Amino acid sequence: MAITTHSDRGSRRVSALCRPGAAFVLLAVAAAVRAQQPTPPLAMPGQSAAPAGTAAAGAAPAAAASAPAAAPEVARRPPFLQPGISVSVVASDNAALAPDDAKRSDAIGQVTLDLRMRSRGPRLTIEGDVGADFIGYARDSAADHVLPRGNLDLGATLVERALFLEAGVEAARTRADPLLPFTGEASTANTVSSVTWRASPYFEHDFTPNVSALVRSDTLLTRNTSSDPDVAPPVGSTVQREIVRVERRPAPVGLALEASREETTYEDETVTPLMIESARATVSVGVDQELLFGAVGGRDHAEYGGTTTDETIYGGLMQWRPSPRTAFDVEVEHRFFGTGFNIHFRDRLPRSVIDLSLQRAATATPSSIGLPEATTDPAALLNTLLSTRVPDLNARDAAVDEISESRSLPGSMARPVDIFTQTPQLATTGRLDLLLNGTRNTLLGSLFYVKATVLPGTLVAPVGPENFDSRQWGGSLGWYHRLSPQAAAAAEITYADVEALGDRSGDTSRQWIATLSLSRRVNPDMTLSCGLRHLSARVTLASAGTAFDVDENQVFAGLRMQY
Repeated sequence: MAITTHSDRGSRRVSALCRPGAAFVLLAVAAAVRAQQPTPPLAMPGQSAAPAGTAAAGAAPAAAASAPAAAPEVARRPPFLQPGISVSVVASDNAALAPDDAKRSDAIGQVTLDLRMRSRGPRLTIEGDVGADFIGYARDSAADHVLPRGNLDLGATLVERALFLEAGVEAARTRADPLLPFTGEASTANTVSSVTWRASPYFEHDFTPNVSALVRSDTLLTRNTSSDPDVAPPVGSTVQREIVRVERRPAPVGLALEASREETTYEDETVTPLMIESARATVSVGVDQELLFGAVGGRDHAEYGGTTTDETIYGGLMQWRPSPRTAFDVEVEHRFFGTGFNIHFRDRLPRSVIDLSLQRAATATPSSIGLPEATTDPAALLNTLLSTRVPDLNARDAAVDEISESRSLPGSMARPVDIFTQTPQLATTGRLDLLLNGTRNTLLGSLFYVKATVLPGTLVAPVGPENFDSRQWGGSLGWYHRLSPQAAAAAEITYADVEALGDRSGDTSRQWIATLSLSRRVNPDMTLSCGLRHLSARVTLASAGTAFDVDENQVFAGLRMQY
């Protein structure tokens, strides 16, 4: 049996703090050396990056950031591989996010290694940013851990105009206990890491200008790990979907025939918690080039929770494109679980983008696990905003990077808690995202709502944490200001309200986080940052007869270098 002495534990604590601290010092030395190199002025909206005849990194994209300037004649292609390293130190007065009467201060060190990949070719597209966070605690307030981060997407043409492949991987973090506080920033407290792998081979071909066919198979594999060795992670899942579709486009009358199957399984069970087979026909009529209506009819067969049911599908759809900047899609159907719908609205103005989505469907996995859609992270909204002004994809990518880096925009906005259960559920979700982009200011706002309850008709459901009905809502608001071509300031606030339903009705969690930060680009490849963060949460566990408050104050500083 190994014996651990007091000096051993002390040396580990010193090591936990010194490892990120030493890396920070080394990067600081490197920063000082690189800072001696001449730094070309950064191209900002309405500014010329450099005098005529001189080369300036980042000059091409920035002219389109918020002024209606023409795209550069020659677009600078972003590098295919761009590695980066970040080091940060956080001083927290409640590093473990414990109740206020059990607070313990600690210093948290984080080293992040990441690799950005971006390539667009005629037959292969690769885009993403993947990496890992190495997180350590000086006083062992929580477990040291390595957490994956980022996402990577791949699209390939295997046979021209016939056979294609889409694949990807995404690493996200959520709460181990949905009702306990969670920061998601340089912390392993109450954290579960979730990694989802996707593979989607498909056949798609246009036989004539109006007739096409699609045969597609989607496999989504999710695995979870807990940052606390004493807490078991949620079970993973596998979702398998197949669809066959033949369509005649409306000219002005169209017809689509579709058959699909979806099956979800959990890694620790042999019984399928949810299986849906559907067949439907859609008749559509194009009123004009902007408006389309359709009627849907078909049949559902579903097996879940000890229940087998067959139900008729009927409903309708509408697609409206009043301008190239606006899209509004509505699908409403009667399904085996009741009324299902999928509504999406997006509008793009010269300086703003608004995106609204509403959905109601049967599921056996959290709402965030699925095939990638029109994402609403800040980079995607900026890409939409610049799509007309900067038509060249490479120039637009560089423009989005320039705006994001010059104003220190976040990688994502507020999102609901991923709650993993082992019960088929009926999920109603809603999300609203807004981006306003000016010459020196960017405003980001988001609201979300999710209600997930056991699927009607379920006869067999697990008891305990594997069966968790919930309702949650929240949002975020961020203001990002460019102080100078090299410096930026940001103010952010997020709020999340999680309420348990069903057997745990009365258990609630309310949390808000406020952040103030400053950043400065020493040169195009190096950024220094610092700031303050405050978390305040109120947890009520009526089922256990307890309630407590959790507060945390942080001071943080970091250095990032990319190559």
